[in-house]
Amino acid sequence: MPLPIERLTKGSSLATIRAAISDSVAILIKEGKTPKQAAGQAFGMARDQTGKPLKRHKT
Repeated sequence: MPLPIERLTKGSSLATIRAAISDSVAILIKEGKTPKQAAGQAFGMARDQTGKPLKRHKT
């Protein structure tokens, strides 16, 4: 199943990026990843897709 992050582009707004990360984390957790693993993967993919230096807040 494609993740919402895969639809991001270099022109995506921060709000769109945040929503895609949130939705993707939820999907990855349902697939069996821990929340930390899911967040790391989602933020990494979002950085790759957008070229923007996104940072994850520590929980």
